[in-house]
Amino acid sequence: MFAPLGLKTRNVDDMLDQIVAAGFNTLRLPFSNQFLDTTPDHINLNFAINPYLTGLTGLGLLDYLVSGAGRRGLRVILDRHRPTADGQSELWYTPQVPEERWIKDWVMLAQRYRGNPAVIGADLSNEPHGAATWGDDNPATDWRLAAERARNAILDVSPRWLIVIEGVHRVGEDTYWWGGNLAAAADSPVRLSRPERLVYSAHDYGPEESQQAWHQGPTFPANLQDVWRSHWAYLQHDNVAPVFIGEFGGRSIGTDPEGVWQRNLIAFLE
Repeated sequence: MFAPLGLKTRNVDDMLDQIVAAGFNTLRLPFSNQFLDTTPDHINLNFAINPYLTGLTGLGLLDYLVSGAGRRGLRVILDRHRPTADGQSELWYTPQVPEERWIKDWVMLAQRYRGNPAVIGADLSNEPHGAATWGDDNPATDWRLAAERARNAILDVSPRWLIVIEGVHRVGEDTYWWGGNLAAAADSPVRLSRPERLVYSAHDYGPEESQQAWHQGPTFPANLQDVWRSHWAYLQHDNVAPVFIGEFGGRSIGTDPEGVWQRNLIAFLE
């Protein structure tokens, strides 16, 4: 839609106000590289209830969201969610959006928002999975090496940004959520020019999203802490680097398996 979901039925400023009122302090704001090229006729939202967005390009809409967040004291992590609007890719690049374009766009955004206190970080690529590897030194698939190439280019322009690096799907024979598997990060860490800006990020979901073996074991939910610790939490527990849970959640906080999973995750994070 080339716009945040919800703007077909809601006013953008009302939604930002509601986010603040609900107690949140940060937005993870997804975009595609294709979105950065959009002209006003591509953007699909209800302009009758969002008149201030009329005539904006993709970058203009991004500016409006960042400005609106900043006025409300919200902080923004920019999230390159996918290369194009068509769908999610396994790797950080595609034939339509090669690595050179991916890095170039990040450098452009770092220049655009350098010094803007609302923008605090870059989530470089959403949910590497499938062919994506970690630590095998294959330049075509090793997500860790790609992250180093892009993140150092960003920090050269905007050295204060946090550099948020998601996991992968598979490490050896161990599969986990897309973007959630950081089991190899301790042995093959991301090397940044400014290591204090490094933040690893995991995505984690419950059985409502997809039934996994650890949701169905006889020791559920007591087994969850070991699952989380082995895939991502060990990085923070062992003082390797901070961990940001970029995606999680479900519709239940009850006594059903989804609610039990979600309440246990919140308790674990706290």
